[in-house]
Amino acid sequence: MLDLARVLRPSGHLLILHDLSRERVNAIHSRAGGPIRNDLLPPGAETRQLLVEVGFTNVQVEDTEEHYVAVGQLLCPL
Repeated sequence: MLDLARVLRPSGHLLILHDLSRERVNAIHSRAGGPIRNDLLPPGAETRQLLVEVGFTNVQVEDTEEHYVAVGQLLCPL
């Protein structure tokens, strides 16, 4: 998440949007192999905490059986 904070400008917005559940996205990535094999989405509460820790505000995360959405605004880049 720290890399996300580094590439966004102050007041920049972050949107992570998958129209599949976290479990389905992670299963697809795990089976794909190569560079994305270990690129897995953490549980929503963990994503929220990680984003807040690196300076995102107005963080909202929806981790449901239908989708995975995380939004936030970077106010204090590290």
